This record gives sequence, C-alpha cells and structure tokens, in this order.
Amino acid sequence: MQVNVAGMMRRSRLLPLLLCALLACTDDFDPNDPTRLSVLNGSGVVIEMVNFSACTEPDFDEDRLDPAEDIAPGASRDFEVEPGCYDMRVWFAGGESETELEIELAEGETFVWEVG
Repeated sequence: MQVNVAGMMRRSRLLPLLLCALLACTDDFDPNDPTRLSVLNGSGVVIEMVNFSACTEPDFDEDRLDPAEDIAPGASRDFEVEPGCYDMRVWFAGGESETELEIELAEGETFVWEVG
C-alpha cells in the first residue's frame, strides 16, 4: 500500500486556509504575527461582556473586557491569544441575549467574529 504523503501534507495545509475563507479570517496570514480573536459588533446593541476559553475547559473564563469597557455597535475589540480551539460568547446590553461560537485558530491567524 502506498501513501501519498505529499498530497496529505498539501491538504493539511489547505484546511486552515479553507476554514479561514469560510469564517472571515483576514487575508494577511503570517505565522510570525500574534494570534488574535477580534469581536466586531455588527448589531445595533452594545456588547457588555466577552468570554472565551479553551475548548477543553468545562466553563467560560471571566469577562475579557475591562470593567468599564464595552463594544459599541460598529466597533471591534482584539484579543491576543495562543493558537488553539476556543469557545467564545458575547452578552448584549440589558441581558438581551447571548451568542456563542467555537473556533480553531492557527499560529499567526486573526479571526474576526462579526456578531449581529
């Protein structure tokens, strides 16, 4: 049985790029850049809380925004993180609702999550 290692390696390098294309990652991927999560508020409601944790954690970490900080409609906030899998959640002003997402980030990737 022959294994096409070169073909498998090409496909494994294409998967993060394909995921990036599907999930609104930036085009300027550089593994030397920091890995970032960016939350873009595309809704008409203020985002009061942002939580994210490693996918392996049973619960979300504490709010990643400073105590007096929020994300206004049309604004964004970047978070520098380690590469890996993250569960993300945002809470809107007034306890309106919450939105959750799971994402896998490669080293040097910036993922923009447009919430709205």
